[in-house]
Amino acid sequence: MKELFQTKRLYVRSLRKTDLENFQKLLDHPKVKKFTNGKGILLEEGEPDFEKLLTISRAKNKSFWVWAVILNESSKFIGTCAVIKNDAGEHEIGYRLMEDYWNKGFGQEIANKLIEFACEEMEINNLTAYVDKENVASIRILGKSQLNFRKEVFNKDTKSIDYVYSS
Repeated sequence: MKELFQTKRLYVRSLRKTDLENFQKLLDHPKVKKFTNGKGILLEEGEPDFEKLLTISRAKNKSFWVWAVILNESSKFIGTCAVIKNDAGEHEIGYRLMEDYWNKGFGQEIANKLIEFACEEMEINNLTAYVDKENVASIRILGKSQLNFRKEVFNKDTKSIDYVYSS
């Protein structure tokens, strides 16, 4: 499958059936789940749910895209990024990386390119990102991105405060 976009160290492509094991490791990691419970992508039944995710993410005229983030040098799956039209009708961006790739600039790299791709290639004019106020790393990433801090909101699913960023 063809890559959707590339950065200096990463490329993004469609998810594949062979990504299931790494995808589940990512979603099941306690530190990754800490700030994503209550929203985002859930896999409760393993492979059947992953098959549904693949189908939804590849459908035309949709509002849900999830892709694999891959290291250029090794072709290793290190995370996911997404654009999802949420219940409020906003196009929300998201990204998740395996813990081994935290604090190395990969989050900033993928967030910046994802925003650029969504605006230029997908022609989405207004992007939004929600981040738990305790997620200091993602706040730092979004603070350095093309998105601007807008407000704080209460997230009823996680019972926490989210910071809202948008273009």
